[in-house]
Amino acid sequence: MKQLIENCRKAIEENRCLGCQALENENFIGNIDCKHSKTRTAEESIKQIYKSLGVDKSARNNR
Repeated sequence: MKQLIENCRKAIEENRCLGCQALENENFIGNIDCKHSKTRTAEESIKQIYKSLGVDKSARNNR
């Protein structure tokens, strides 16, 4: 089995990626353009937290 590229390997290690169907292919070494292999910005992380919590950010700003 070939070694995964660093982006994919780190994404899996940091639980940003749970693996994909492409891993079934023994020749797959990774996808440099995969959205899960990219580290989120702080703003993207905050948006995801709001989404996960079901918080309407616009309602919070209207106080």
